[in-house]
Amino acid sequence: MDAATHRTRLLVLTVLLSLLALTLLPRPAHSAWSVDPVPVHATTALCPLVAASDDAHYGAILSWQENTGSGGVLKAQHVLANGDVDPAWGAGVNVCTSEATRTALGSVSDGAGGAYVWWTESSALLLTRLSPAGAVAAGWPACGKVLGTVVSNRQRPSVASDGSGGIYLAWESTTLSPPYLPAVEAVHRGPDNTGKGGWPDGALVLGSTPFSHELANAAAIAAAPDGGLWLAFATTTYAGGTYTAGDVRLSRLTSAGVPAAGWDTHGISLAPFHGELLTYSTAWGPVPGMGLVAVAGDGGAGAYVVSADVTEDANGVTVPQPRAGRPAGSRSPPRAPRRTPTRVPTLPCVRWPTDRAACSRARPVSSARTARFSRSAVGPAPVPR
Repeated sequence: MDAATHRTRLLVLTVLLSLLALTLLPRPAHSAWSVDPVPVHATTALCPLVAASDDAHYGAILSWQENTGSGGVLKAQHVLANGDVDPAWGAGVNVCTSEATRTALGSVSDGAGGAYVWWTESSALLLTRLSPAGAVAAGWPACGKVLGTVVSNRQRPSVASDGSGGIYLAWESTTLSPPYLPAVEAVHRGPDNTGKGGWPDGALVLGSTPFSHELANAAAIAAAPDGGLWLAFATTTYAGGTYTAGDVRLSRLTSAGVPAAGWDTHGISLAPFHGELLTYSTAWGPVPGMGLVAVAGDGGAGAYVVSADVTEDANGVTVPQPRAGRPAGSRSPPRAPRRTPTRVPTLPCVRWPTDRAACSRARPVSSARTARFSRSAVGPAPVPR
């Protein structure tokens, strides 16, 4: 065996032994994780609301409502990636010590180790930010900033991170001028509790056509890659004391809350929406406590939209039915969407379980709408590869 071959074999043997040694080295242990859940907070009190968001370091920030005899308080805890409770947060920190009955709670990461926490008290929507140290961040009130009011305590806002430390929230509110119809309001807040990206300090009404009597039955938002916003909403037209069908619409906004290039305030129409059936329904009302529209980015410059149209079954029961969409958009009337045969399970009926017979006869959806919208709202968007 020549010297070169011998050296090569020694090198290979050394590499193999090194790899074996690495496999034998102790690895970081996830000490607190096991087949059983990790205890976060021991209490005998009722905790009817919980929320969670990531801490940007593979851990999570958890928040919850802990009820008392006169309402309840909001608390939070930080769980590290290994399953341990963060010792810097002690037995939990206070998010809001004001005792109140809250109806909804949520959380979004701020991308810097802290979290935004939002909640509703009666019809008021509030927001605060927790720092990575477990304290209410500088610039935020002790028990949150009041952003506005929701139509009813059944409503939850649509919330999205802007990808750069801020947060968007959109919700259904009631306009303060006649005809007092439900509309979409939204804010864009930064870590210091001010309007971010050019957004004013207060809420903006989105998606409304000036001087048109149009109410918004539902709305949802999603952050766009450039820090802007997608807004999907469902409408009903009101004129002369009569409600008629509206449509599902999509709008693209900048971080300042103004229409993006190629878009206008009202966005574009995707499909008809029979919100008048909700408005005339004694069970639902114009703004029901359910999500009738949703939007999500497609990983590029476009977005997907999903909506649930409203119809009546053979018994006159109002039944929401889902439709999926990936629209190829235009500010002019959009192309007819491509139809794909499918079968979607029937959604729960409004009178379940008091009218099971009627619910069981509700018809399933037999088709879904499929299309996609581009950022420019001009022409079909290319499918990301």
